[in-house]
Amino acid sequence: MNTKFVLLPFILFLFLSCSQDSTEFKTKPEKLYPISVNEKWGFIDKTGKVIIKPKFDNLIGNFESYIHPVMVGKWNNHKWGYIDRKGEFVIKPQFDFAYDFSEGFASIKLNRQYGFIDESGSIVIKPQFDYAHNFREGLASVKINRKWGYINRFGKLIIPLKYDYAPYFEEGLALVKLRKKTFYINRNGQYIREYNDDKPKQRNYSLFNQKTKSNQFAMSDNDLIPFKQDEKYGFKNMYGDIVIEPRFDFMYHFSNGYAPVQINGLWGYIDKKGKYSIEPQFSLADFFDYNGIAQVITNKKKGFIYKNGEWALMIEPQYRCWSIFSKFKNGYSVIGKDFTLGFKYINRDGNLISNTEYDFALHFSEGLAAVKKDGKWGFIDTNGDFVIEPKFDSLYTFSDGLAHFRINDKFGYLDVNGDIVIEPQFRSAEMFVDGLARVRTNEGNEGFINTEGKFVVEPKFVTVHNFSEGLSAARLDKKYGFINKTGKFVIEPQFERVRGFSDGFAQVWINGKCGFINKKGELVVDAIYDGCRKYSSDMAAVRTNGNWNYINSQGEKVAESLLTYAINYEEGLVPFMDNDYFYIGKWGYMNTKGEVVIEPQFQWAFGFSEGLACVETRGKSGYINTKGKWIWKPTR
Repeated sequence: MNTKFVLLPFILFLFLSCSQDSTEFKTKPEKLYPISVNEKWGFIDKTGKVIIKPKFDNLIGNFESYIHPVMVGKWNNHKWGYIDRKGEFVIKPQFDFAYDFSEGFASIKLNRQYGFIDESGSIVIKPQFDYAHNFREGLASVKINRKWGYINRFGKLIIPLKYDYAPYFEEGLALVKLRKKTFYINRNGQYIREYNDDKPKQRNYSLFNQKTKSNQFAMSDNDLIPFKQDEKYGFKNMYGDIVIEPRFDFMYHFSNGYAPVQINGLWGYIDKKGKYSIEPQFSLADFFDYNGIAQVITNKKKGFIYKNGEWALMIEPQYRCWSIFSKFKNGYSVIGKDFTLGFKYINRDGNLISNTEYDFALHFSEGLAAVKKDGKWGFIDTNGDFVIEPKFDSLYTFSDGLAHFRINDKFGYLDVNGDIVIEPQFRSAEMFVDGLARVRTNEGNEGFINTEGKFVVEPKFVTVHNFSEGLSAARLDKKYGFINKTGKFVIEPQFERVRGFSDGFAQVWINGKCGFINKKGELVVDAIYDGCRKYSSDMAAVRTNGNWNYINSQGEKVAESLLTYAINYEEGLVPFMDNDYFYIGKWGYMNTKGEVVIEPQFQWAFGFSEGLACVETRGKSGYINTKGKWIWKPTR
C-alpha cells in the first residue's frame, strides 16, 4: 500500500505549538511531532523517524513530556486517555477531552464540565467548570457562566469570576479582558497597567534594590511585550519602556531568546537586542521550541530549522483548496501548495487547467485570471496561457471589460487586450460594478467613475462602498447614509456604521448596536444586537451576549450557531461544528431550518459556491457537492 506521512496543517501547528508546558519537575525529553498514515495518528522525531506507530484516531500538539493525550474511537463515541513514549496507555481512555499536563495537573472534560487530574489519572479537582485552562505558576483560569477567574491547586477560587477572558499567568502577570479593556493583573488580582499603554505609570522600585536599574536584570522571554506605533511593531519591557524600536510590519513574542518578525512580506528572527539572528527570508515562521527548532515555510519548501538557520528537516508540501480563494467562481477554483508555496487552478471536474505554478492567483472573471509570476502580475486564459504578459506591480479581476492595476503607486484600468484605457492617476481603485468603479483621488476623497474614466459621482465623500443592489453606502463627516448612482442621498446620513445591501437588507449600527434597514431606510430589525452578519438565503447571523443565532427576514430566531463566531449561509447551507472545542470538533452543514444535511465529518469546512465547497479531513483537502459527495478527493 502506498502511504505518505502528513503533518498537521501549519496554521494549526502555530496554534498548538503555544500549548501548555508538560510536567515541569522532570527533564523534558526530545519533542515528537504528529503524523497521519491512513487516517491514524502517531509520532516522529525531528529526523523523521517513526517513534510511535500511527494507531490513534486523533491527538493534538507535539509530544513534549513523558505522557500525552490521544483519542480513540469515532467522533460520536470517542474517549481521550494518555499514552507513554512507547505508545502504551498509562491512563485509560475515559474523558470527553484532555489537555497535556502542566505543573503535575491536566485539564480534562467529563460530562460537559472541566476539571483536573493528576498523573495517576485521579481526579483532584472535580469537573465543575464550563472551561478550564491548565495551571501556570500555581493558578489556572476557569470559566463559569461566561465569566473567568483563577483557582489554586486545591480548587479554591483565588481571583473572582469577573473577567470576559483570562489566560495564563506568565512572570507573575496575566493579560485579562473586562468590558472592552485589556490590562495586566498580578497573582492577587490587582490591576497593574493597561496593555500597550503608551504612558505607563511611574515605576515603583519598592520591591527591588533602589540602586538596581531594570535593564540590568536578565530578561526572560516574557519580559518583552509587542506593541504597535505608527503602523510598525516593536517591543516594550514590563514597565512600558521601549526596548526594541518599532520597525517591523508584524511580529510574535519571544521564545527561547528569539522572536519571529516580518518586514517587507518576509519573516526572520531577532534577538533581544533587536538584531537579526536569521535574516528575513521565510513566507511564514514559527516560534523556536525548547529544543531550538522552529517550523518555517519559504517560497519553495517547508520544514524545520535550527537557531543558526540551518535546515533540520524538510517536508514535502501538498496542494490544498485555499482560504478565501477556495470557492469556485465562474467554473474554476484556486488550489495552493501549503498556503504560500505556489498556486494552480482546477475546474469543476477537479482537473488542473495546466501544470504551471504561480506565485499567487486570483479568481477567473470574464475568461481571464490575474496571476503573479516571478514578482510581476499578468493575465492568463482558461488554458493557463498568458494573454497579458506579467509586467504590473499588481492586477485585479476583470469586470465590465476592465481591470484595475497599480504601477508606481498609482491605479488605472486596462482592457482585455492589455491596453491602458484609463491612465494611472488614483490613490486607490476598485473593480467596476454595474458600470461604475469606486476610486480615491490624490486629495483623499472618494467618488465613482464610468468606464471612460469620467466622474459620475463626484469625489466629495470621506468614503463610499461599492454599489450593491443599486445603492452605495457613503459617509459625509461622521455619519453614513446611502446614495444612488447619481450621488444623491436616498437614505440620509444617520448611522455610525453600515454595510452594503444584501437580499434587500443592510446592516446598520445605532448607539453601538446592530440592526437592519430596508431600501426605504426603515428599521425592519431593531438595532439591539452586539454584532450581525449580512442576509443570505433569507438568513442573517446576530450576536447577543456572546451567543450567535440565525434570524429570518422578520427578525425571528430560526437556528443557533454552535460556534463562538458566525458564518454566513451560502446557497442555503452553512458549516457548523459538533463540538465546543474548535480544534477537536468535526464540521458538517445545516440548512436554513437548522437541519443537518451533511453529517459532521470534516476537519475544516468552507462555504458553498457554485454548488461546491472546500473541506479538509486529516490535514488533506478536497471539494464536495451539496450532497456531501466528493468531487475532488483529498490530496494524497
